[in-house]
Amino acid sequence: MVKISIVIPTVIGNQRILTRALTSLLKFKDVKHEYELIIVANDWEGFSIPVNKGLKLTTGEYVLIMNDDVEILGTGWEDTFLAEISKPNVSIVGHYKTEQHDKRYSAMWFTLIKKELFTEIGYLDENMNLYSQDIDFGYRAMKDGHVTSFVEAP
Repeated sequence: MVKISIVIPTVIGNQRILTRALTSLLKFKDVKHEYELIIVANDWEGFSIPVNKGLKLTTGEYVLIMNDDVEILGTGWEDTFLAEISKPNVSIVGHYKTEQHDKRYSAMWFTLIKKELFTEIGYLDENMNLYSQDIDFGYRAMKDGHVTSFVEAP
């Protein structure tokens, strides 16, 4: 059984949005996988700080970073992501591409990452601009020989 740790950063006071995301997650989760849910209150610290706090608590072999405003619309997303991440050198699987200097990186609002990658290349850079951490992380992974792959939206 595969364990997926799900890290959701959320702004304090966003309960209605978070509830919709959690409801969709519970509705469409696959019972053949084990899940760990870590919700991190974001007190306007940007993206990297709350995500890194959550990442350091994870125990799964895979980590899904999920924004609190994501709503899952159907079943099977886990198998799609896990099949892709099991390919050689693939360590990051997302479904939204960010193009930066002709390279493709995953925008981390619904992205599955092998947990061991954080040990190898480090966590998100907490000193970067609000919209650059995912690009930086993908670039560091690529420089270390890891591949980012993309699948259709869940």
